[in-house]
Amino acid sequence: MKKSKTAILIVLIVTAVIALAAAGYLAATHTFNPNADSGNGNTVSLYFLDNTKTTLVKEQRKMQFTPGEAGLAELVNMLIAGPKNSVDLKRAIPEKTQLLSLTLKEDIATVDFSKDYYSASNADNMLAAFTVVNTLCDAAGVSKVVILVNGQELIGTNKKPLGALGKDDIVYEGSKTQTDSVELSLYFPAADGEHLQPEKRTVTLKDKEPLAKLAVIELMKGSENKQLQKPIPAETKLLSVETKENICFVNFSKEFIEKYTAGSSAEIMTVYSIVDSLTEISGIERVQFLIEGKKVESFGSLVFDEPLERSALLIKDNSEATGLPPQATP
Repeated sequence: MKKSKTAILIVLIVTAVIALAAAGYLAATHTFNPNADSGNGNTVSLYFLDNTKTTLVKEQRKMQFTPGEAGLAELVNMLIAGPKNSVDLKRAIPEKTQLLSLTLKEDIATVDFSKDYYSASNADNMLAAFTVVNTLCDAAGVSKVVILVNGQELIGTNKKPLGALGKDDIVYEGSKTQTDSVELSLYFPAADGEHLQPEKRTVTLKDKEPLAKLAVIELMKGSENKQLQKPIPAETKLLSVETKENICFVNFSKEFIEKYTAGSSAEIMTVYSIVDSLTEISGIERVQFLIEGKKVESFGSLVFDEPLERSALLIKDNSEATGLPPQATP
């Protein structure tokens, strides 16, 4: 009889140990990210853009990540702060954007950004959304993300609210052809020869094609409004477009200068139709022109061998006057 009681007691003890071990295991798998490295925190994935802004790139970091609203909010704030590798990667979310709130209901995270999120172009708004969705959906407990701006759902390039997005809802990879349409803000010389006239142009994103290059190509095609002038000589070839440290380098063939026959006022319109169009794109603050890969001191009356900033003064009916373009010394 004593042996029987002893055997039962041993079975109960073993069962209790197994139950406690199982409970501990379940708690561990619920609390920590599956990619966690023991003793060194968690490995989290943050998504940024490459230099050409055509490819989402994953940047992995170690941190003490706890699933839930607080942990997810920390990830979003890290996206706003930007990548550690600022040489090869670029932040997608506009710099002044603030995270107003983040809630998690079941497996859907709702992220509300300040109105500064809309300071970028429609195309860049979408890219920023993609980085948020990919980052949060890689975290534990999130399958879809709803993005709000000042309490209202983010509007997509099709002019409709995006709704809840998961990683499977996004077709945006550098290795695949991108078919999303985006709206560009382009500026063409007005008929009076003294102002730039804004024009919206819908284009299709192409595989690994920088948005800035697409903008210049559209400017070279000319305006859809016959009353607006074509800013770039037809013989000009676009050799390359590259953005580094917020400066967009636009490299034209020599015909850009040699075939230009208009006067000094028209030269200003030509140059700033390009500068003002490109600075509409998030991440571009100034434009450096190159001719056959080299800087040229002047273009007519304009200083041409240094990066040029946006000139809102030239835009028709624009109240944000910032001053006249720099003039070259005779």
